[in-house]
Amino acid sequence: MAKRLAESMGASLSDDYEVHTLEGDFYGVYYGQAALPFAPEEIKYLTGEAINACKVYDWQNGRDIPVYSMEKAGGKDPYEMFLSGPLSLVTIENPLAKEDRRLVIFRDSFGSAIVPLLISGYSEITLADIRYMHPDNLGKFVDFGGCDVLFLYSTLVLNHSETFK
Repeated sequence: MAKRLAESMGASLSDDYEVHTLEGDFYGVYYGQAALPFAPEEIKYLTGEAINACKVYDWQNGRDIPVYSMEKAGGKDPYEMFLSGPLSLVTIENPLAKEDRRLVIFRDSFGSAIVPLLISGYSEITLADIRYMHPDNLGKFVDFGGCDVLFLYSTLVLNHSETFK
């Protein structure tokens, strides 16, 4: 899916990565609400030259963060391992990008899981979650000129649009 998204925007992704599987069973935060005995799933994540070399900045807390927060992987919601979970604004800089391409993604925490797959195709990726940040403030941090834009929200968020600022 990531490759198809990138190609549709004219970006190309590297195939230079290694697939890892997080230890332990993954049930998701909504498993307990299902009241059904679903089988566990696996969480997979990638590492590679571009992913390992990028710099990730969390604007909400004013700090650098890793692409994968392994301490959060062992927490209540292992999905928060991807870019440290639900943050309002994150920027990823890829010094190994072959082209000067920028991408802005409006996303929820589920959208964060696909972002590492897109890193190799962009010099900069900005992730905005407008559930936590009013869109009027985005212009202070994000230059939308000449960049690709994606909206990647789960159906749970879209069906409850009152969560948007």
